[in-house]
Amino acid sequence: MLTILEGSTQVFNNSFNALSTKVELDRGKTYTWSLTSVNEDGQTIGDSYSFSTPGVPIGNFAPYTAVITITFDEGPSQMKISWTGSDQDGDALTYDVKVFKEGRSIFEAVDLASTAIAPIEFSIETEYSVEVISKDGSGNFSISKRTVLSPD
Repeated sequence: MLTILEGSTQVFNNSFNALSTKVELDRGKTYTWSLTSVNEDGQTIGDSYSFSTPGVPIGNFAPYTAVITITFDEGPSQMKISWTGSDQDGDALTYDVKVFKEGRSIFEAVDLASTAIAPIEFSIETEYSVEVISKDGSGNFSISKRTVLSPD
């Protein structure tokens, strides 16, 4: 299933059996997309990515989705989370960050100017999800999500 968002507004959502498709989108806008794989065993939601369509925008571009990096330092059992954000207009960005352990919130921060948070202690073989909302001063935003399994 392919899902495309403009900010938090879903502009396209459809299932396909093919490896490619065409989607008509507005010029000069920033979109976020993700794939969800579905089979008889369930579904897996993929990471989110962003892009801007060519053309003259009306107003200000939304930030690109942040590229989230999650590493595990097994010595002290610490999970390190950082991200890289960017904006086609060069606007200064702030970030809202949420971290989930097995679907339960374990960390939340808003309006961060930095691109990393303090290390978090992790449990072995546990699913962690990180959500980063990149925001510019014009009120535009994009949402990036990444889910990983900690080492055993």
